[in-house]
This record gives sequence, C-alpha cells and structure tokens, in this order.
Amino acid sequence: MASWATLLPALLTGLPRAAAAEVSLPFVLVSDLDRASLAVGEGSWRSFLRYGELLLDDAAGGCDAAAERQQQHCPAPTRRYRVRMGREEELRSRHAYRGRGMELSDLALFGDPAELWSVCDSTGILHRLAGPLAAEGPRSVLPQRVLLDDGGTSHLPAKSEWMAVKDGLLHVGGHGKEWVSDGVIRGRGAEWVRVISAEGALQYQDWRERYGAIRNATGTSFPGYLSHEAVDWDAVHRRWVMAPRKAQASDVPGGYDDLADEQRGTNLLLQASEDFRTIRQTTVGSLEPAWGASGLRLLPAGADAGQARHALIVRSSEVGGSAQSSLGVFSVEDGQPMASSALWHPVGPRKYEGVAWLIDD
Repeated sequence: MASWATLLPALLTGLPRAAAAEVSLPFVLVSDLDRASLAVGEGSWRSFLRYGELLLDDAAGGCDAAAERQQQHCPAPTRRYRVRMGREEELRSRHAYRGRGMELSDLALFGDPAELWSVCDSTGILHRLAGPLAAEGPRSVLPQRVLLDDGGTSHLPAKSEWMAVKDGLLHVGGHGKEWVSDGVIRGRGAEWVRVISAEGALQYQDWRERYGAIRNATGTSFPGYLSHEAVDWDAVHRRWVMAPRKAQASDVPGGYDDLADEQRGTNLLLQASEDFRTIRQTTVGSLEPAWGASGLRLLPAGADAGQARHALIVRSSEVGGSAQSSLGVFSVEDGQPMASSALWHPVGPRKYEGVAWLIDD
C-alpha cells in the first residue's frame, strides 16, 4: 500500500490534464452495537471494523498541450470522490461494566508509530487496536486507560463519544450536553474532555464554556440541546470541525425525550476557532430528522493553508430498534457535496460511530 507521503502530492495538486491516476485513501469504520454487543453465551462483547477506500475521481479539466503553449486559461479538474467498501473484521473483549462492553464510539490514529485507538462509551475503556496500519487486520484489543466521568473524580465511566488528535495529544470528548431527567439537570459529566499524551499522561478539561458557546451560536441552549459524536481538529486552519448528531432549538417545548430524540437529527456542520470565540455554521445535504453525524475525519490538507478542506462524514440512524449508517464527502467551507455519484453511500445494516484513515501522515 502506498505511503501517505506518496499519495499526498497526487491527491492535492491541481492535476493539469483530464486523465488522472486513481488515488485511494484507505479508511476503517468501527461499530457500536449498544446492547447487541454481547455475544450471548460466550462471556464476551464484540464490535466490528469495516474497511473501505475513498477514491479520488477528478472530472475533466485542464488544457491540451497547444492551449498551454498559448497560455490559455486552464480550468482545474473538478474534484470528486467515491466510496468502495471492503471486508469486515470482528473485535472481541471480555471487559464490561454493568453487563455492557465494546460499544466503540470512535477511532483515531494516535502515537508514534501511529496505531488505531478506540474508546468504549459504556465502560470508559480506551483501547489500542494493535496491528499493522497498512493491513486489514487482524487486530488485538488492548485496554490502555479507564476514562472516568466528570473531572476524573467520579467512580462512573465516561460516556465518550468522539476522538480527535490536536498537537500530538488525543482528545476524547463527551456529547456536550447536560444529563436531564424530568426537565431537571442531573449532571454535566458529558461536558468534559479527556486529553492523553503519547506517553500516557491523562488530563481532564472542562469544556462547558466551549460547548455553551456552540449552543449559543446555534440557538440550542438549555432547555434545547446539541449533541456531538463527530469532531476533528484542522491543524492547517487551527480550528475545530464538528458535525453535531442531534439538535433541539431552545424555544421548542418538551425538553429531552429518548423517543423524540430519534427524530432530532441535524445536518449542521460547524467550524470553531481554537478559543471558540468565532463559530461558523453551514449545512450538509438536506435535513432528514432520523439521521445525524456519528463520525468525521478531515481529508489531508495541502501545503497552501488557504485551500478548502473536505471531510468524510459518517451519519447514522436509530429508529425503533433499527440502525443503519452511510458515508458522504463535503466541503467544510460551504457544505457542498464532493461525491461523484450519490450524496450518501450506504455501508450496511450496522451502526457505525467512528472512522479513521489507515495511512499515517
């Protein structure tokens, strides 16, 4: 498999001619089966990895040799992507909390050398998925840390929903809204972010003000809400890119309700400055209330810091016990789709909640 350094120039340079070599970005998805993670009668819990490729598919553009000699304007190729799905791999663990385990909510490339990491939102266990990065498994599930609720003072495990690497540190965050029962705030553990260094040092950061700034900007302050499962850090523009999964406006009566939440998906795409003082928002695709983003990874950036970024987004639907997921590629700047065919590519009947590239930068 080609290295990241080999693929990057071909992927990000404006190709001058219509014919372009196919460029592949391999990725992997991880599933969260909720209570169905239990392998009945086997005393273990399971998740699944699903491998795939994102293929660069530049449409016709550029100039022929005669036009180049006359210094005519040469339109750049129209960048488009398509998805090709591959095999599936089962992961097993015997670690659980209150009868639940291996509900893996995201994936990230982390460490030196880089490896796949994942986090379970029922046990709070941060796992290293050991195995060759450039191969489609098999991988070993190796627990590394137990992440706790609130600021690390609770005995309860953290319900972690997203992962992102910023400045060499792994950030593992909650969904960013209050725990509410009967209209009353009962806890704020999901507003904390856990930060892990490559050496294993662990810090807890209170993101209540940061999440609050996003909710103020989107009109979802309490009793409304905004929940996050899809977050990445853009090192080129020094900003957070977030695609919230569920949203309810502050002025909508009723507050949080589990059943109603199934139909509160959102198509928001947000960019927040490092200090969260500047927040921009756009939308991706049309709003479909049963669907919301459950994973996001930025495509590689070019040398030009002004270049528009594209994001691979996983979206999921869970309605009435049925779950499914799909993939799409969108411009971070304006939310425009970058797919060469269908807006969303279905990836099977499972619910997938995380995505990572299989090539190290």
